[in-house]
Amino acid sequence: MPARAVLLTLAILLVTLPAGFSHELPLSYVDLHLASGVIEVTVESSAKNFARELPGVEEASFLDSVALEQLRNRLLRTVATGLTITSGGDTLSPTLLEVQPAAAQRNLRLRLEFLRPNGGTIHLHCHLFAADARHRTFLNIDEGVALRYQGIFDRAHTDISYAPGESEGTLTVVRQFLLEGVHHIFIGPDHILFIIGLLLLGGSIGRLLRIVTAFT
Repeated sequence: MPARAVLLTLAILLVTLPAGFSHELPLSYVDLHLASGVIEVTVESSAKNFARELPGVEEASFLDSVALEQLRNRLLRTVATGLTITSGGDTLSPTLLEVQPAAAQRNLRLRLEFLRPNGGTIHLHCHLFAADARHRTFLNIDEGVALRYQGIFDRAHTDISYAPGESEGTLTVVRQFLLEGVHHIFIGPDHILFIIGLLLLGGSIGRLLRIVTAFT
């Protein structure tokens, strides 16, 4: 049987395992879309992560559209504190456009807009959900329909600079995590499924090593 077929079969088996067999990963995702004069940003993470940042707010409230309307200002402050974007020496101010619960994944998604008067290099400083030392934030930057940059923020790596027009290549998330080992990636089927997905998409072993060790 071809290797891809074996991986696909294993992936299907893992999907059918009970949800409780896996465990939640301390992750968030930041997607930047660079357009003329503006940066469109999407921030997504679990309701549990947001609940830790806003004491007194039940986790279920982050999955309720009505309750979220009352939390917009607090959510904006939380994200603006953990994610800052500067361009041309100026710190850009975010506007919250939309707060959207993704109930099926128990996630919360925020859409923001940063006005950018100049088209120079942008600098990102990210320490979202910093109370959890294991937390990682995955970053995508795209221009038009092209994905230009991917990276990972963690406690030791909080800053990234990007010059519009440059291309770092898909999944360029070079981090010095190899010293930490890769065993953690295999302690839950959610991790294994992620790796299988990358293999099915044609990921090289070297590329996978750079990514999987980000979970250690």
